Amino acid sequence: MSLENPRQKLKILIVEDSLTAQKLLVNILEKDPDLSVIGVASSGEEALKMLKSLNPDVITMDIHMPGMNGLDVTRKIMETTPIPIIVVSASCLVDDVQRAFQLIEAGALTAIPKPIMTTAPDFETLASRLKQTVKDMSQVKVVRRWTKDRMEKIAPQAISSTSLNARSSFAVIFKAAAALADAARSFHKMAAQPSGLITE
Repeated sequence: MSLENPRQKLKILIVEDSLTAQKLLVNILEKDPDLSVIGVASSGEEALKMLKSLNPDVITMDIHMPGMNGLDVTRKIMETTPIPIIVVSASCLVDDVQRAFQLIEAGALTAIPKPIMTTAPDFETLASRLKQTVKDMSQVKVVRRWTKDRMEKIAPQAISSTSLNARSSFAVIFKAAAALADAARSFHKMAAQPSGLITE
């Protein structure tokens, strides 16, 4: 979506289970005239339900949530309705960093730190980074990501279809080659005959 039209705002869906973080993220994003938060989901399941009626340009995704976690819901979204997803995490724990990379492998575009304390010296920097990242990532064209299980199901069908097409193509080529060979034999037979003499 282009930001050239001042009346057109980027639509954002926030997926975050913490009420405090929800309010903070909404406040940060809504302060930007180019951004509009159209929904807030407290769980992965709720996010999937909201996506049936909402059409966000970007999703900010928490990692740890009750029920479906950030990784599970990211995989589901990218398999069904691909949308630019930004991982927003407040934790720098090794496990969370690894999970953030898993989210990116599942289709999320990037991971950034979550602004969590308005009194923190880097709060304004993190808030500005969040808004700019949302704008930047909204311009990225995302594609559907198949899960491993889905790929295992469709791969044999794709291979079978490819093999069938290959066999069909080979059959056509073989027939064409045989026709050319027959024509060549006929030509040589005619060339070998004496001039003016026609034989059966």
